Amino acid sequence: MRTTDLRKRCEKRIDLLGLPVRFGIDEVCERLAIQVGSRIELIPMALPPACPLGLLITDKRGHSIVYEDSASPIHRQQIIFHEFAHLLFGHTGQPIADDDRHCMFVHVTHEIQGQVLARSCGSTEQETEAEMTATLLLQRAHRSSQPVTVAADPAIADIVRRLDNSL
Repeated sequence: MRTTDLRKRCEKRIDLLGLPVRFGIDEVCERLAIQVGSRIELIPMALPPACPLGLLITDKRGHSIVYEDSASPIHRQQIIFHEFAHLLFGHTGQPIADDDRHCMFVHVTHEIQGQVLARSCGSTEQETEAEMTATLLLQRAHRSSQPVTVAADPAIADIVRRLDNSL
């Protein structure tokens, strides 16, 4: 698949959330919970070294996103947005009972009946969609609502404006 097609598809999904110009994790979480029709809980955790930095666990109570607590703030946003993207696209994971030897299940009780989605569980296409969507969400979240003003040669100023508009 071409990157431009993937980007457009991801942007359309993000647009469905109706996010304001400036937003954070909480706004995305609230709007996504409404869209998917169930609660989304964010759980910071010190994950073992061999585990992915983010996990999406879905059960009858809703969705839980477990993310590495020690990640830097910007990396934490990327991890959480990546897991949000899986929900936004309706990606599904593996039933928890299918892989109880995996390191992530050290933290999950055996009473939970649901699915888990981690980088090792999803298809390459799902992971590519989730990573592109997370990157686009991160760019939008940190985009300034102020227009770019450049005191430079008009040709350079035009290039800077076009670059800013393309991000």
